[in-house]
Order: sequence, then C-alpha cells, then structure tokens
Amino acid sequence: MAVIILITGLYSSCKKGDEDPAISLLSRKERVCGKWKVAEGKVTYGTPDIIESDIFNEKGKLVVQLSQGSVEGTYSWLWEINKNGSYKIYKNMTAQYNPTFTMDEQGYWYFLSRSKEAHIKNKECIAFQPLTITENSVSYEYQTADPVVYNIIQLKNKKIRLEGDRDYKKTDGTAITEFVMHEDINLIPQDK
Repeated sequence: MAVIILITGLYSSCKKGDEDPAISLLSRKERVCGKWKVAEGKVTYGTPDIIESDIFNEKGKLVVQLSQGSVEGTYSWLWEINKNGSYKIYKNMTAQYNPTFTMDEQGYWYFLSRSKEAHIKNKECIAFQPLTITENSVSYEYQTADPVVYNIIQLKNKKIRLEGDRDYKKTDGTAITEFVMHEDINLIPQDK
C-alpha cells in the first residue's frame, strides 16, 4: 500500500503537462536547468498590418515568411537556464537580403505558482524576466518590463517544448504600436 502511495505521489509531482513523462527522478527545476538550443519551432510576430513568421528546423535552417514571399537563412538560438535563477538567451539569425540579427538577453527566471483563475497548475508555466537585452550592439535595460511567460507543453530530461506570447507596446510620439509575438519552440541540450 505504501508503494502505491509513493508512486502516486511521484507521478502527480512530476507530470504537469500532457506531454511530460509519466515518472521522472529529476525535479522540474533540475530538468529545466542547463544549456539548451532551439532545435525547431515557429515564431510569428507583427502588427495587425504586417505579420512575419520565422520557422526554425533542427539543421540550423531558418525560413522567414512575409506577405511578399519567403527567404531562407541560418540561425543559432541558445538558452542557458541556471539553478541560481539567472538565464541568458543568445540568438543569431542571417537570412537572404536581410542584415544579420543578433540578440543577447539576460535576466532571471522562475516557475509560476498554481492559479485557479488562470487554470494553471504549480510549475506548469515558466517566466523569464529580462534585465538587459542587446540587439545588434544596442543595449536596453529593463526595470519594469513584464516577464515573458511560457506554458511548458513538454518537459523531459532532453527536450523542452515552450509556447507563449509576448506583447509589446511601443510609443512613438503620439502613436502606440501594438506588437504581438507568438513562440512555439523545442529546446534540446546543446552539443558538448
């Protein structure tokens, strides 16, 4: 009887998402921490007038789809999630007819707690709070920015699948531009 209770306890504490493993000997924090690379995914972003989709595949290939057509390129998108609560994200994208884009983001991360109102379980979502972002050698410091929150669709020892939206509101003079980015990405361990 005690064995069944122990196994049931392990099962309910490890499995949060539908695609999580049934049983894991590592905690969610232990599984999420490490050095990861984006193996594949899709990022869609833009304003109501302009939508762009970037499609990433496991061989480092990037396809940028615009309303006028698509271009191909390459990418490197690396994540370092540390046990001390800090993180770094580095992205480098090069596509035909577009300048190379580099981004280095640093900040801290944490799991979200259970919320009945939001219909999420404890540690089912992860938040990344950026403190500094450098894009193409231009640095920004964030002190009051909202964190980027991802639903953890799958969390295994060697694979993480995240899905989330980022909302940006940029003010230029009197105009306010609404900008939404939807990310659906798979992370796998970086090659050693």
